[in-house]
Amino acid sequence: MKITSIKQNMDKLLDQDFIMALFNQRLNKFYPDFKQVDGLIFHPYKRHVGKTSMIMVVEYVLNYLTIDEKIKKINLFSSAHSDGSRTRSFYGQSYLYDHGFDQGNFLVGRPLFYLDGQFAFFYEAVLGRTFRKVMQEKPDQDFSAILNLAARWIKKMHDCPVDQDSKFVFFDFSEMSPKPQKFLDDMSKVYPELGQRLDSTFHRLADLKKKNFNTFPVSIIHGDYHPENIIVKKLEPDKIKVIDFTDLSLGDPMVDLGSFIQQIDFMGFECLSRANINKYKTIFLEYYFNKKFEDIDINDLNRINLYQAWVVLRTTLLLFYAKSAIHPLGELIEEIDRYLSLAESSQRKINLY
Repeated sequence: MKITSIKQNMDKLLDQDFIMALFNQRLNKFYPDFKQVDGLIFHPYKRHVGKTSMIMVVEYVLNYLTIDEKIKKINLFSSAHSDGSRTRSFYGQSYLYDHGFDQGNFLVGRPLFYLDGQFAFFYEAVLGRTFRKVMQEKPDQDFSAILNLAARWIKKMHDCPVDQDSKFVFFDFSEMSPKPQKFLDDMSKVYPELGQRLDSTFHRLADLKKKNFNTFPVSIIHGDYHPENIIVKKLEPDKIKVIDFTDLSLGDPMVDLGSFIQQIDFMGFECLSRANINKYKTIFLEYYFNKKFEDIDINDLNRINLYQAWVVLRTTLLLFYAKSAIHPLGELIEEIDRYLSLAESSQRKINLY
């Protein structure tokens, strides 16, 4: 499909008449008291049109008339990508919602429906603040309560049963975008010395994964578990919600643990002390495994460090393509190598500093 046709179809997500008719037709399935839309406000959060693809995120603040003539307010979102990838989010979030994450302390937002023509997943807004925002606003507070819930949320997901007919794909970091050969070539063209270092580091990581860490208990994994995807309403919450299931798949549960603690490290450097970053990474793992750090299986720690290296690689590429100087790229490549050294030598460490 040409980008002009894609644009015409996806821009309907900002068409008042189209969305009003859509909601009037569909929302009674999810809200039994729904009669009709009474008022609608749009908040476009993202609208990116590329040469061959398009991405949109839109919030809808909606008043609806109930069957007993009252007015209720709800906040809905649509997330759309012309590559069809939001079907994966819709399926994954719906699966979790139907398998125990619709109530209790560990939650996901309520999924609604997927609209094929607009490549869009519609869902209820998750209200609150991201854990990252809380860290930035109150860096001197103790975040143990949030970390406890975050660890238990992901443990619950890892223990979630997988139906035989499920549509989950398997996680494979060699399928990353952009492909390894492209980002290695791109880096070498701009920074020849760094490109050579990254090439060596990437192949070291891939070889280590293939030779030493290819056996693991398969579970559902989030694939991008970090503080920006955790929503809370207070510092001492009794429940949390998790968002963004674009990368939900089957794989090694240590992917999510390595991702989370490394992103605590990366996102925390701007607001937390190094001592607290190291402490929070450790206690998160202790909450997850329900044991002291020194008693955690060294094979699990080795895989966690492998995936910490993997997350630093992704961060390196993100900053490279964004042309950001927030971290020197050479120092990030060095961090990848140091995490790989921890994994190779079975050191009982998860912190580099």
